[in-house]
Amino acid sequence: MRVDRRIWIVLSLLCIGASHADAAGIHMPDYETQTLDNGLRVQVMRLPTVPMLSFELWVEAGAAYDPPGQEGLAELTAESLRRGSADLDATAFATALDQLGARWRSDVDADRSRIVVEVLAKDFLTGLTLLRDAVISPRFAEDEVTRLASRMGEGVLQAKENPRYVLGDYHRANLWGDHPYGKPSGGSEVTLPKLDAAAVRAFHQDHYGADRAILSIAGDLRPAEVFARVREAFAAMPRATAPILSIPEAPRPDRPRVMLVNKVDTPQTWFMIGTMGPSWTDREDF
Repeated sequence: MRVDRRIWIVLSLLCIGASHADAAGIHMPDYETQTLDNGLRVQVMRLPTVPMLSFELWVEAGAAYDPPGQEGLAELTAESLRRGSADLDATAFATALDQLGARWRSDVDADRSRIVVEVLAKDFLTGLTLLRDAVISPRFAEDEVTRLASRMGEGVLQAKENPRYVLGDYHRANLWGDHPYGKPSGGSEVTLPKLDAAAVRAFHQDHYGADRAILSIAGDLRPAEVFARVREAFAAMPRATAPILSIPEAPRPDRPRVMLVNKVDTPQTWFMIGTMGPSWTDREDF
């Protein structure tokens, strides 16, 4: 488990950017970067003592991109990627992952979606192919998407039974208001059941473009071979069709605000205190 955690931490630091790391006095392991002709940025870090590989794909398509009334669409799209590709249905795709002993997970924040795949180093090419197929030619079968959307909606309802699981959503709504960052990243029990495969396909086509993505790969690998294979695998990844979302500057609170959410049947009280911080694009040292 320490191996998995190490790779995750390294990749997270990698995506922050070397300039921030240098400013903070953190020594970054050496890594190489290339940009494909279609705009996909690829970062490769060799960790020869780790007999695993971790693929981490970031796409600029987060919950802030959800159209009004379709909250949860970004997360539904990310979750639907592992439900099959053009050549593999959901069952066959899951079986392929199981046979590799691979780990696949996705998460979505306000700005971007992240897909992580972890495989043994010897299974690099198979893992890369599965990731490529899921991202470039996802199946998005109607029954799979509908079932997943319904399950996610039920999950939102269940989460409301425990204040700790929804406190962050209430806090962001109170802080950001009608700003895109105030949306619940996981959607709501009202919007999720209304989403279908057509909406997911449209979101994917609009935002899952090579020019909006960063692919980081770390582990026991040979960078030259990795870049060559990635170039072959992702050369056909199209660019995004929708313009980049222009997120407006949010008004900062002019006075302290308090939101109280009363849930009479819980024996515990949870609270969160916070305010707006610097932008993730801020280049100043802090």
